[in-house]
Amino acid sequence: MTALARAFTIDDRSLAALRIGLAVCVLCELADRWPLLDAFYSDEGIHPTTDLADWPRALCVHALFGSAAWVRALSVAHGACAAAMLLGAGTRIVAPLTWYLYASLTLRNCSVAYIADRYLHFFLLLVACTPCARVWSVDAARAEGVRCTPRATLSLATALLRLQLVWIYADAGAGKLLDAEGAWRFSPPDGVAPALDTMVRHTAGGRVLRTALGRDGLRLLGASVAWLELLAPLIALVAAATGRPRTQLCAGGALCAMHAGIALTMNNSVLLGLVACVAWLAYAPAELWGGRNATTEPPTPRAAPRTAGHTAGVSVHTWVLLPAALAVCAYNARTSECDVRASSGIERLQSALLHNRWNVFVSGEDHVTWFVAPARLASGRVVDLWARGASLDWSVPARAPRTGRWKSFAALAFAGDGEPDRAKPLWDFLCAEWNGAASREPTERALYYKFWLLSAPLDTDSAEGNAPYGEPRKRLLRSHTCS
Repeated sequence: MTALARAFTIDDRSLAALRIGLAVCVLCELADRWPLLDAFYSDEGIHPTTDLADWPRALCVHALFGSAAWVRALSVAHGACAAAMLLGAGTRIVAPLTWYLYASLTLRNCSVAYIADRYLHFFLLLVACTPCARVWSVDAARAEGVRCTPRATLSLATALLRLQLVWIYADAGAGKLLDAEGAWRFSPPDGVAPALDTMVRHTAGGRVLRTALGRDGLRLLGASVAWLELLAPLIALVAAATGRPRTQLCAGGALCAMHAGIALTMNNSVLLGLVACVAWLAYAPAELWGGRNATTEPPTPRAAPRTAGHTAGVSVHTWVLLPAALAVCAYNARTSECDVRASSGIERLQSALLHNRWNVFVSGEDHVTWFVAPARLASGRVVDLWARGASLDWSVPARAPRTGRWKSFAALAFAGDGEPDRAKPLWDFLCAEWNGAASREPTERALYYKFWLLSAPLDTDSAEGNAPYGEPRKRLLRSHTCS
C-alpha cells in the first residue's frame, strides 16, 4: 500500500466507534435541546415559521408545521434514528436520516446554531458515506459470512473525513497565530493580555486555572494551544501515511486533552469537547483496537474486498450523499455565521450548512456581556424575567442564568430591527414564559418589562480575584408591554 493510500485508510473498527460516538452525541444534543423546542423551534416561541416563508421547505421538514407537537414528534423520531445508528441497525437508512434531521433542525432556527452543530453536521454526513456498520453492529451480526481479520476502508469519504479534521484545526490555529492583536503569541505586544486570560474567567475551573498559572503561564499555554491546533492534525496525517500508530494516538490524544481542558474552563463547551474528541476517532489506528489479529464479523462473501484489507465497490446511496459531502467540505470561503437577516433562504442555507470556517476564539475578549430584564408585576414587585424571577441584580453574574442557545436570544431581536411585528414573538415569549406558569397568582403576573444589554470591560491588569471587571455599561434594547 502506498503512503498516500495509508494516509486515508480507516480501520472498520474506528469507523464503527465513530458511528457510535456520533450517535451518542446526537442523543445528548437532542436531550439538551428538548426543553428549548417550544421557545426556539415552534410558532409559540421566538422564531415562528412565518419568518421562514422564503425557505426551500423540502430541505427543512421541521418548518412544514409550526406547532410544538410537530417539532417534538420529529425530535422523538430523530432520537430513534440516532439510537438505531448507535446499535448499527439499518445503518444505511438511519445514518443518512440522522444527518438529514439534524440539518433540518439547524435550518429551522439557524441563529441558535453554534460550532458543535457544525461538527455534527459535517461528520454525520461523512460517516453516512462510509461502511461504518461492518463491525460492532446489529447489521454485522445479521450478515452471513465467515469470521476474518479486520478490514480497512479507503474511499473518497474516508479521505474527506481526515482532511476535514486537518482543515478544521489548521483554520483555527492559523487564525489565532495570525490575529493582528497577537493575543495568542508567546510574546504578545505590550498592553495586550493573553487571550486565555480573558476567556477563562467565567467558570470555577477557569478561575482556578487562572490563579494557578498566572499571566505568564496563560500566555505560554495559549500559544501552545494555537500551535497544537495547527500542527497536531498534520502530524497525525503524516503518521498515518508512514505507519506510525503511536504518533497518531499521541497527536489525537493531545487534541482531546485540549478539548477536555476547554470543557472544564470555558462556558458552553462540554458538548463541543465531546463531539470534537469523537471526531478524532477517524484517526484511531488499528492497534488501538487490539492490532490486526483481532477477528470481526465481515460483510457477506459477495462483498469481500477485491484486494486484501480494502473495500470494493460503492453503494448507490453513497453516490447520492457524496456530492453533498463534497459541496459541504469545499465551500469554505464564507466567513460569517448563519444570519437570520439574510435576504433569501439560499443565503441562509449557505451560511448554516455550507459554512466551513473554524477560526473561532481568534481575538481575546476585551469585555463581558450579559442581559437583565426587570419586570413590573401586578403586585408592584420587580423581578428579573431573564433570570426566571430572581431578584434584580445589575452586577456581572457569577453564573449566567441562561446559557447555551439562549445566548442567541438578542441576535434574533436585532434581526427584527425595523420590523416590530417580526420581533414581537420574541419579546412576547418572556411574558408568556413567566405568566404561563400553572401556579402563577394574578398578582404575580408580569405587566411590562425592559430588556437591557449590559457590558463591562475586562480589567486585564487585575489580580486573580473575584472582580476582574470595570464599570458596567447599560443599553436598553426593548421596553415591552405584556399582552
